[in-house]
Amino acid sequence: MSDRVAVLNWGHLVQVDEPHALFRHPRTKFVATFFRGSNVVEGKLVGQGRSSIFECSAFRVALPELPSKFAHPPAVAIRGEDLRINGHPSPEDITFDAVLERVVYRGVYTDYQLRLVDGQVVTASATSGQNLPAGQKVQVAVRPEGITPLQAEPA
Repeated sequence: MSDRVAVLNWGHLVQVDEPHALFRHPRTKFVATFFRGSNVVEGKLVGQGRSSIFECSAFRVALPELPSKFAHPPAVAIRGEDLRINGHPSPEDITFDAVLERVVYRGVYTDYQLRLVDGQVVTASATSGQNLPAGQKVQVAVRPEGITPLQAEPA
């Protein structure tokens, strides 16, 4: 195992980093979807500079650091294990509603396929399965630091 990994997309170097950083903080949609468990949520940017806010139909979040060139359309990555369903959100958490479409038991963990208001689908993963029926409206929480802004793919 290497202490640094390079990710190539059609011969273009898109990110070189430590494995943990690639996994937790991908820079592009390609890197985010390269590793299982990352959700890519598309939206729009509101404001500019230090007060930039990413907004989609489900939530809004202030982005402390923006990539030099944002993905088009603007998008963020959220790891499935960072999404918590029907828990007790802290005051800092970003919360939103979704509809639970499907539950997939995978042994050690369970995947919950969630549909956002605008039709985008994200998957939350948890090690302790909740007995939730499909079709139910659920509240989802994520810490702001679990949301990674994505930059444009290299040309």
